[in-house]
Amino acid sequence: MNPSLSRRKALAIVAAALVCGTAYAGTQKKDDKKQQEAQQREAQALAKAVDAAVAGQPAPSDVPVQFQNDFLKAQDGMIYIPFTLTVDAAKLPAQSVALYIRAMSRGGAAAAPPAEEKKKDDKKKDKDASQYPFEGLHLVDLKAQAGEPVRLSRALLLPGGDYDLYLALKERAPGESKDAKNAPPQKMTVLKQPITVPNFWNGELSTSSVIIADKAEPLSAALTPEQQTERPYALGSFEITPAADTRFGKKEELLIFLQIYNTGMTPEGKPNLEVEYNFYTKTSDAEKFFNKTPMQPLNAEKLPPGFDVKAGHQIMAAQGIPLEGFPEGDYRVEIKISDKISGKSISRSAAFTVVGS
Repeated sequence: MNPSLSRRKALAIVAAALVCGTAYAGTQKKDDKKQQEAQQREAQALAKAVDAAVAGQPAPSDVPVQFQNDFLKAQDGMIYIPFTLTVDAAKLPAQSVALYIRAMSRGGAAAAPPAEEKKKDDKKKDKDASQYPFEGLHLVDLKAQAGEPVRLSRALLLPGGDYDLYLALKERAPGESKDAKNAPPQKMTVLKQPITVPNFWNGELSTSSVIIADKAEPLSAALTPEQQTERPYALGSFEITPAADTRFGKKEELLIFLQIYNTGMTPEGKPNLEVEYNFYTKTSDAEKFFNKTPMQPLNAEKLPPGFDVKAGHQIMAAQGIPLEGFPEGDYRVEIKISDKISGKSISRSAAFTVVGS
């Protein structure tokens, strides 16, 4: 008989609907003219490198970069896409970098502007508007601990569909000092990442990505727009730190988060859901049921009194599982969500590995 799961009290977190847009260079503070010109040069260099990659030319890859992302429902038909870039600090000694982001519809260039002539006011408004579904620039001061990789998180907004996401990361220019003129060229990497953005606006019962986290901490106060840009995994009243990988020691805890969308609801705007977490051990050619958590209800009795799906509140299911009762090996967690109002159910899965320490 499998050992019973040692577990802590499951979390049920209500996260407000998310809005996180980044206009081209729009998150930067107003600087003096010289600083603005330097930022413009950074943006132009990165955009030019991406243009070359789009045209099929070899992309620079001075710094190996790993990309991971998640999908969550935002507002107005958009999908919120927080992501993390993991960089070997030894390969990127710079303390400050520029990150340029461009999303392009899969298999095609940016849409051409309308053929009809626009009014002067409209032309002025569109002068700095991006021709791409998303385009952004971030100037980032890195915070890395000795011996640890650099992890840089940001986010973008896109409607559902297929895209090629280009991310250009470059060491920032050292300035205009005498020493700077003799400095070696700045390292740069251009990464092309195909992504398929799901549509959470079709009315069908669905969920966000399953987020496996290293930790989750409550926020003592609402974040400013600038803070939210720098910390895209601050979701409602909690901030999640996604796990860098899915290998966990037996002394660690597996933290699982996901939002649930398009549920049935009572006249008061309350859902009536049951969530189960079933764990399976994986072998070379099959898998075997290991254990499961007690059913987690998300309903009028368990959610805060002011919770209202009709008001745009999002439902977040969460579970923390201590792993000391798990033998070493590979596992799959299946998360089954049953909507007691609509009668629909869906399942989501995530894989993880338990190691000895």
